[in-house]
Amino acid sequence: GFNVSYGVNDWLTTFLEFEPYRHYHVSRPGRLSFNSLASNPQFDGTIYRSLIPVAGAAPGYSEQYPFISHNGGAVGDITLGLQFGLLSERKGNPVNFGIRTDFIIPTRTSLGDLLDNQGQTGEFNFGVNMALSKTFHDLVLGTFNWGYRFTRDPRFGGTVGMTQADQMRVGAGFLIFPEKRFQLMSEYNGLVFVGKHTPDTSFGARDPFEILAGVRMYPWSNVALDVGYRNTANLSAHGDRNGFVIKLGMAY
Repeated sequence: GFNVSYGVNDWLTTFLEFEPYRHYHVSRPGRLSFNSLASNPQFDGTIYRSLIPVAGAAPGYSEQYPFISHNGGAVGDITLGLQFGLLSERKGNPVNFGIRTDFIIPTRTSLGDLLDNQGQTGEFNFGVNMALSKTFHDLVLGTFNWGYRFTRDPRFGGTVGMTQADQMRVGAGFLIFPEKRFQLMSEYNGLVFVGKHTPDTSFGARDPFEILAGVRMYPWSNVALDVGYRNTANLSAHGDRNGFVIKLGMAY
């Protein structure tokens, strides 16, 4: 996707994020209720059928993408927000610390469109994030992030389609040689689902944990290229846990 930000002053930044296309690969479609037998009973008035033909049996769905069912892709949602830089090492503070707010706006809202889109929930969500970092002797930049997304349950015609848990994200990482044109990077990110949710038949870890490692290169002083390898470490039963990340960043 794309991320465009503007620094209003030296402590306030506005930003917009948009994914024009996001692809989803479903390697086990038979484990999702949207692909279960049409004769299976509906679960507790939700949009899901039970995964097995037994009344009251739990459905199967992805908590992060509750409408996913098949391979495909579509447009993503829009995120607007503000970032407040409260502490900065460049101003003499011992650490860098900032708070960011996310206003997540759906671009699809009807049930039919969400089933085709797969990656949105059709509801406005709000998130708050905190970032802490410190540089050690200009050799290593260590970071820690914590975020919480308050989710709203998808509704159709005034009826709740399913109960969605909130999402807490934690992450840590480091940059080696943060002031050089060639930097080594490593990240460790976890997603934890918090609160009530529609029961789910899970075939793996509920809360995914991923590891990323790569490099950041500056071909010019204001242009950075990140290339990394990504592995979802705790989904041991998944068909393919591997992926790659490419990011191009420019600043003026």
